[in-house]
Amino acid sequence: MSTRLLLVVLVLAALAATLLAPRGRREVPAPSSPRRIVSLVPSATEILFDIGLGDRVVGVTTYCLWPAEARTRAIVGGFADPNLERILALNPDLVVEAESHPKAMEMLRASGLPLCTVRILSLADALDQYDRLGKATGEPSAAAAARRRLEDGLRAEEARWTGAPRVRVALVVGREAGKAEAIYVAGPKSFVSELAALVGGDNVFGDLEREFATVSAEAFLRRAPDVILELNSVQPPTDAEARAVWARLGEIPAVTSGRVRVLSQDYLLAPGARIPLALRSLAEGLR
Repeated sequence: MSTRLLLVVLVLAALAATLLAPRGRREVPAPSSPRRIVSLVPSATEILFDIGLGDRVVGVTTYCLWPAEARTRAIVGGFADPNLERILALNPDLVVEAESHPKAMEMLRASGLPLCTVRILSLADALDQYDRLGKATGEPSAAAAARRRLEDGLRAEEARWTGAPRVRVALVVGREAGKAEAIYVAGPKSFVSELAALVGGDNVFGDLEREFATVSAEAFLRRAPDVILELNSVQPPTDAEARAVWARLGEIPAVTSGRVRVLSQDYLLAPGARIPLALRSLAEGLR
């Protein structure tokens, strides 16, 4: 498996694995106003800064890239493989985790650290992070105000595309480098697909039951998308390179019309404070 595909799979596994995560386990309560927060979720890191709590964040993952200030915090590993020793050394009074990677969750919960878990599969999940984090940090009013600002931004961006013609789109979030193999696509219940739908994108894989799934080249060819959007912030190819890969499958409307586009913005797969930007990028990619 290529390095690029492996990284994409790791990112998306952090989302899709929420469906398999253990439920109903008790969390250790955090202080009413925690001051030393470790965030293991890139989208939650964005939201903590958006709420105005960046000064309380002491540790993040290697994937927490925004805002730039987040990169100055201590790195405690990845979201799938956090380093417990590094986390404990920071003496956190709150650790933010996603409902993913059962082994990591069990390790953190066994440690006795105060935890706040978030879910980031759907658009509703992404927005609910504000409520969860506001409650966990003792800042519900600030979180509610930040959520309103974000929702206002979403509505304003959606309104820009009112009346735009709808297009059939494939949202590709992973494949083998240089090949139309191991194709990983967004399903209709994913936040990416829900955002695209707001600005005129009809997901050709709208019948998938999972938020993200692997599909065959044959299935992709049968769906005949009018637009192919590749979401790749790791090692993005050019539009021409991507178009050449998909052309090898056969006649696809998106290829013959030149509507294969690579979107390399990292926020497209991190549904945090920059969701309105993701909506705009998807809308522009569809046109």
